[in-house]
Amino acid sequence: MITLNNAYFVLLFFGLGLMLAQIFIKQKKLEHLFFAIFCGSMAMVATKQLSTDVLGPYRFLVGLGTCATCNAMWLVSKSIFSGENSISKNTFFLHFPFQCLLSSATLFIWLMSCPH
Repeated sequence: MITLNNAYFVLLFFGLGLMLAQIFIKQKKLEHLFFAIFCGSMAMVATKQLSTDVLGPYRFLVGLGTCATCNAMWLVSKSIFSGENSISKNTFFLHFPFQCLLSSATLFIWLMSCPH
């Protein structure tokens, strides 16, 4: 029977495996980079859930790596289904500050939860 921890281990190994598999693609496109970021972010989700008991409040630092999950998936979808040159500099610079804002919020939550 599959437990929740086993499912997180499967997510961790598949996320890392698919992320590292992008190295071996000879003609890399922007989609491959975004997919690697998405897979790495999903691996961080699994790591955060598996290490909650061990890391305590420091799990929020691992949580910084999970902030790219939805943003990277949206960029993968846009780059695949919108054709050539679908991700412009404007699109990238629209999402990068949003990503920084999410990371800052996660870091703020971590700082507030640390014992003083």
